[in-house]
Amino acid sequence: MYSTWSNIKFYVGVVLWLLIIFAVFLVGWGMSFTNVNLATSPKTIGIISFTGAKATSAGRAGMANSFVIRLVNDPNGYWIYRASGNYSDLYQSLTPETDVTIFHSANIGSNGLYTVYQLQHGNHIDYSKDEYEGKEKWAGRLIALPGAMLLLIMMVFKVRKRLRIGRQPKTAISK
Repeated sequence: MYSTWSNIKFYVGVVLWLLIIFAVFLVGWGMSFTNVNLATSPKTIGIISFTGAKATSAGRAGMANSFVIRLVNDPNGYWIYRASGNYSDLYQSLTPETDVTIFHSANIGSNGLYTVYQLQHGNHIDYSKDEYEGKEKWAGRLIALPGAMLLLIMMVFKVRKRLRIGRQPKTAISK
């Protein structure tokens, strides 16, 4: 049997695990409801000076191959990420000296670039906010559900192990 103090520590730990599971699920699920309002997003209009694929920091996920755009007379860069890594359509339509309108994040990310929500030249939309929102929604779901389930399974095994160890071994009755 376990002492009272040991039981208290164990069940407080279980409650903390449940809070962590809930937080992971909440953060991930919140990402799955990403909604960008282009009317309130910062907008930059300029002429492209550089486009290219570049390994950029994707936060805690590590490095990711992304499409980077730089504009003439603008020290900031803008980045687009696609999980497929296929940027051929962007290379074809967005060449240097192309006039573009970029709707982007208000803050520069950890990679030193603004996140692009929508990119267009003229009336042609090259990267839409729907594509950005769809990517964020899937990322949120991939964080929320498997992450929370994995943590829940780990907690269940921990509780089962504790309960199994706390039982008295069965003794055989000899005749």
